[in-house]
Amino acid sequence: MVERMTMGQPVPRSLLYCSALHPEQYAKSTSTDVMVIDLEDGVPQGQKAHARACVEQFYRSRVVQRTALRINPLRDNEGLLDLLLIQSLEYRPEFIVMAMTEAAAEIDVVRANLCRDGASPKILVTVETSACLRDIYEIADTADGLIFGSEGVLGGALPAAASAHPLNRICEAEEVASAVYWLSSQEASFVTGIAMPVDGGTQA
Repeated sequence: MVERMTMGQPVPRSLLYCSALHPEQYAKSTSTDVMVIDLEDGVPQGQKAHARACVEQFYRSRVVQRTALRINPLRDNEGLLDLLLIQSLEYRPEFIVMAMTEAAAEIDVVRANLCRDGASPKILVTVETSACLRDIYEIADTADGLIFGSEGVLGGALPAAASAHPLNRICEAEEVASAVYWLSSQEASFVTGIAMPVDGGTQA
């Protein structure tokens, strides 16, 4: 049985990203909740192998608390090599950060391949593609946590996701809050066992 984050477990609130090419930096203790060792954006294409060697050396002989490893997309050969690296580690990072994820099935692949003795690193997904936004409910249910990309990255993804929606727009937070408020109010006292989608007709 793979463990998942629960309400009682601390969720990282601050992440500090560091290129995997600089072990002298990510080996230092910091005040951040989680140090993210980046094998993706933080490493030029021609230096991926060297970056993995740095990571292997870092985890070879120590248990490192509160670290995460950001891997390349699984659609890329580099992502598959990242998975093989993690499988070979005697000590593993506490979190895996997945980049450019487009489907929940990718999370299942990572979890299945990293499962060891009934446990695996917690999987955090960076929301940074329109495909991820379209399947956000399933992805959120499959992952252990979400990290939202920068406004610049999502700026192009949001319009694409909106255009694929039946109402041609993205749900507002207030619309979800209103539904939650009504369900918890006295006006809904005779409502029991309902699963009320607030999706603008996506599942209709």
